[in-house]
Amino acid sequence: MSLRRTGPIPALVAIVAAVAGCGGSEGTKPPATGSVTKGSVVLAAVDGSGVSGTAELTARDGRIQGIVSVRGLPAGSSHAMHIHGVAGEDHGCAPDERTDEHLANLPDAKADASGNATVRVDIEDPGDALRSGTYLMVHRDPGAAAHHSSSPNRTTNRPRMMFAHSTKNPPVACGAFGT
Repeated sequence: MSLRRTGPIPALVAIVAAVAGCGGSEGTKPPATGSVTKGSVVLAAVDGSGVSGTAELTARDGRIQGIVSVRGLPAGSSHAMHIHGVAGEDHGCAPDERTDEHLANLPDAKADASGNATVRVDIEDPGDALRSGTYLMVHRDPGAAAHHSSSPNRTTNRPRMMFAHSTKNPPVACGAFGT
């Protein structure tokens, strides 16, 4: 006498065996990583300051990291650096294109005896900081010259740092992302 098994268990075993055979030798896919955005900027002198430089920054996994190199600074001086911009708006280095909104505050550039500064950047990424329509600005004075505004940054909704660019801490170099 032969026994024939029917029902859900043999059917489930057959389905599992069939699915296990699919896909060949590819194995499982690695987990997806966060998006990576790279931003390169050429810093040009503002108002004849003679200050210039470059920035190579990467936004990845919630951080902005990279190097900003500045030359033509007074020996031994310190200078605030920020990424300026507002989500959904385009801004740039020209006086009529600037905004006081800071998307990211970078470490101060501290010039050596030759007037050069190399700054390693590793900061929290507020999101969308390295896109076209934002710009990196080097200011005349250190970051301590900044003051907090009572209104939040329209992009990050955090208290914003502001400068009165024309009088309190004017720019000495600027470079726009995506240009």
